[in-house]
Amino acid sequence: MAARKRMSLVHVDAPDSPTLEAQYNPDEMEINLQALLNRHDVPLLGYQPIQYKGTGNVVAKFKLVFNGTQLPPAMMRNVWAFFFSGMYGVSDDSGQFTLQGPGRVLFVWPGWIRLFCVQPSLKIKVLKFSTEGDPLPIYFTVDVELEERRDLNLDYESGSDLISLPT
Repeated sequence: MAARKRMSLVHVDAPDSPTLEAQYNPDEMEINLQALLNRHDVPLLGYQPIQYKGTGNVVAKFKLVFNGTQLPPAMMRNVWAFFFSGMYGVSDDSGQFTLQGPGRVLFVWPGWIRLFCVQPSLKIKVLKFSTEGDPLPIYFTVDVELEERRDLNLDYESGSDLISLPT
């Protein structure tokens, strides 16, 4: 039986940043998309005529679970660093910010979805801390929200994976 493909996230603007593969694929995901409409007030008209303005960005929301009892502490620190770095500007080797605002994230779930996104919000809930050594979070969930960057496109028709993931 083939190994189940796991979703992954990559910081595109920080080439030194590792790819983050989900330890477990999310059980559910919410994807939001809305039409942007202009509503016009017309005197003495009993309703507002609606004019189509465009389509908003895809927003994907899902929860990832990380169980540190099955991962080394250094890897757990890398998971935290990955998500927090998505909330700040990208800096170069000298510490100067090269991008004002969060960098782009490539979200890939092989065989299903590929989006260039930004991470507009982050929520981490620690459910268990280590009782030995450093008090590190060893079991936590991350509520991930990603908003599509529509100025960047990917070829959805090719069906080829953009990055090869270890199984």
